[in-house]
Amino acid sequence: MKLVLKNTSGETDVRLIAMINAWEFVVEFPRENNSPHQVQWKYGSSTIIVFMEDFLLNMNYLVVDGNDCQVIKKQVIDGLEIYQEADIDRLNTEVVNTPEASLLINAAALMITGSFEQSYYDLILRAMNSTCEEVQRSAIFAVNYTPWIELRDTLLSLKNTYPYLSKDIEIVIEANDTHGWIK
Repeated sequence: MKLVLKNTSGETDVRLIAMINAWEFVVEFPRENNSPHQVQWKYGSSTIIVFMEDFLLNMNYLVVDGNDCQVIKKQVIDGLEIYQEADIDRLNTEVVNTPEASLLINAAALMITGSFEQSYYDLILRAMNSTCEEVQRSAIFAVNYTPWIELRDTLLSLKNTYPYLSKDIEIVIEANDTHGWIK
């Protein structure tokens, strides 16, 4: 499970939640080159919590894995602001053409599980066709977090529709052609 923190919450806040809830510190890795800053904790005998600083999206999130995921989620929600599905759902109705949508697209990219989801695919398509260039760019780069092969042809067609996005699209396609699309 991924819990994407709103910009009001950072590493210091997560460390406080960890201390209050008796998460056992495991290890910390500093940011190096293309590797994000990470802090890991253990909760109980089988749950791992990893704080990640995503420097590409400029967002922080937690990856929680183990038997106590829901317990950790409640602890985090009780102390920090995180993006919820309802926040992302706003992209389907009201905010896709505003700069705020860029943050929501980034959060959605981090929240997605990896396997193809039609609702997320539709959301990315809407954002790619937004009237706000910042939202379009966020949607294009979000493909790196969910490189579904279905999005490759979409990116190629966008390249012709929005020539000013060509360079960004080429970067994303080349990266995923190299590292693999999810089929």
